[in-house]
Amino acid sequence: MPVNSNKSGARLLAILEHVARAQPVGVRELARSMSIDKSAVQRVLTTLAEAGWVQAAPNKQGAWELTTRILHVAHLAH
Repeated sequence: MPVNSNKSGARLLAILEHVARAQPVGVRELARSMSIDKSAVQRVLTTLAEAGWVQAAPNKQGAWELTTRILHVAHLAH
């Protein structure tokens, strides 16, 4: 029996990648450009922030950016 993928995990990773490309980026812009409900985007960003992957952008109200955690994980791959 094949295993189903985790759609919420895929959405989380897609949002993380989109933040990386467009940072600093706001919830509304992410939701609109990805055709995802704004509240769903906010929940994912909150989850990523609690885990240390994103943070509020210091110079842009309501925007998000990556933290350096991505660099630490990339370094582990080597």
